[in-house]
Amino acid sequence: MSFILTSSSTTLTYSNPVTVTRSISKNIETYIFTSGNEALLDRGKTGDILTITGILYTGDPSDLLKWTNYVMDASETVTLSGMGDTTLNRDYMIMDINFIQPSGTINRYNYTLSLMRRYDDLG
Repeated sequence: MSFILTSSSTTLTYSNPVTVTRSISKNIETYIFTSGNEALLDRGKTGDILTITGILYTGDPSDLLKWTNYVMDASETVTLSGMGDTTLNRDYMIMDINFIQPSGTINRYNYTLSLMRRYDDLG
């Protein structure tokens, strides 16, 4: 299995996702009045981050890392596609990418990719 990130400048393909974690944060304010009554005000979502970990089997991931960093540094919007859960297939911004080659392995790289859902797409 693989997933694809498409931006205006390139298409990035990541294979073998192992875990997908979604973290959603909300802004909720609590008001306590002098009468002792309490009220909650839900200001909506303030963040929606998708973290994907996986394994790449390749001789050299430098092109994928270079282009991922380029898209991240340029703050380009990427469209995620190819996820089994189609509700995750939407627009994001790349927040972080890490590649680690486990010691004693050849042509294997573990990756962690963090994507933030576009604020104008939160709802």
